[in-house]
Amino acid sequence: MTPTFKNLSWQELLNAGALFLALMAFALLLAEQTERVLFYKILYTARTTMILFTPAMCLYVLPQQSQKKQNYWLLFWTFSFLSYAIHIYYSFFVFFHGSLAEFFADQGIAVATINLFITIWWAFEIVAVWTLSSPAKWLRLQRAAIQIIIAVTFFASTVILHGVDNKEPFVIVLGALQAAAILACVAIRITARKRQFAL
Repeated sequence: MTPTFKNLSWQELLNAGALFLALMAFALLLAEQTERVLFYKILYTARTTMILFTPAMCLYVLPQQSQKKQNYWLLFWTFSFLSYAIHIYYSFFVFFHGSLAEFFADQGIAVATINLFITIWWAFEIVAVWTLSSPAKWLRLQRAAIQIIIAVTFFASTVILHGVDNKEPFVIVLGALQAAAILACVAIRITARKRQFAL
C-alpha cells in the first residue's frame, strides 16, 4: 500500500480522532479510579494501542484498494502510535524516570531491547509515512514488517504470557480477538488473490 494524502478528509480525521480521544480519555479516567494510578495508566494505554492498531492492521492487509481505505489505515496507524507514545511516556519517562538503566534492569535485556527496537522503528515509520511519498520497495517492505512484528508482539504479550500465568482473562480475550480479526483479514486477502489468479 502506497498512501496518498491529498484526499484525506476532515470527516475521516474526525471519525478516527474522536475514537482515539474517547478511548484514551476512558483509559486515563479509569486508571484514576484505582489505587495504583500510574500502573493502570501504563496498562490501559497499552490496551488502547492494541484496540487502535487492530483496524490499522486489518485495513493494511485487506485486498480492496481505495482512497478511503488508505486514509483510514493511515489515521488508525498514526493514532495507534500516538496511543503507544502516551504509553511510553507513562512507562519509560514517569515509571522508569527516563532511565535506560532502570528500564533494562526491570524488564531484562531481551524484553527491553525488543521494546526499544519497536519504539524506534515505529516512530521512524510514522515520520516516513507522513513525509516520504516515494513508493520505494524498501519503504513498503519495512512498513509491512513493523506491522507484523507489532501484531506478533501483542499476541505474545497477551495470549501467550498471560495464558501461561492464567491471569487477566480480559487481556487474553482481547489478544485472541485481535489475532482472530487480523487472521480473518489475511484469509480474505489470500482468497481474493486466488480468485484473481483463477480468472
